[in-house]
Amino acid sequence: MATLVADIKELISNLTVSPAFIIGQDWGAITYNLSAAFPSLVRKAIVMALPHPRMVQMLMVSPEMIHRAFH
Repeated sequence: MATLVADIKELISNLTVSPAFIIGQDWGAITYNLSAAFPSLVRKAIVMALPHPRMVQMLMVSPEMIHRAFH
């Protein structure tokens, strides 16, 4: 994850589109991690098909939710 976030940081920096609009789908956790690690690079973030990490923590204590989360 850290390598992917660093790669996206470099991509944004080299494209001179900072701050950037970031859209993450399924692997949307990269969007959360990029926003947390480099907030000055992210103008707006959209994360699809992945709840916020705090919600995941709350939901993943339920056996039903753990079962439903497997792909």
